[in-house]
Amino acid sequence: TPYTATFWYSSPNLKDGKMKFPDVFDPEFAKIIDQRISEWLKDTHDDPWCIGYFIDNEMEWGGDDALGRNSLLSPAKQAAKQKLVSFLKERYPDTAALNAAWGTSFADWDALAADTKSKPNTDKAQKDLVDFTGMTADTTCLPWRAA
Repeated sequence: TPYTATFWYSSPNLKDGKMKFPDVFDPEFAKIIDQRISEWLKDTHDDPWCIGYFIDNEMEWGGDDALGRNSLLSPAKQAAKQKLVSFLKERYPDTAALNAAWGTSFADWDALAADTKSKPNTDKAQKDLVDFTGMTADTTCLPWRAA
């Protein structure tokens, strides 16, 4: 019978573990996934009945902007939050431009990183968070070195 293999791992989650979705930007995530893939491939690489692999099961993807919003609500030390701030710095020349687009009032990029409560509700904020959610999903699905 053809089958798929699901492998489990332990890594940091978004929002300090309050959401069941890994922080795929945390360097530990890639290391752990590489390790788990190597372990699984030992037993399944040449098995013609193994038709694929899954990382985890029933991950909490949320809506179109959920991973972006959860990254926004994460603490400054979280890798996903740092990646989101970097992503926004590429889109906006300064926080004044971000504030105008998002209807927020961040004093600077550090204030954005430190904030864990903002829920911007403008069309531009929505687009940015949807785009960041897409980038997060793409990062989750990248081909791994061990494969």
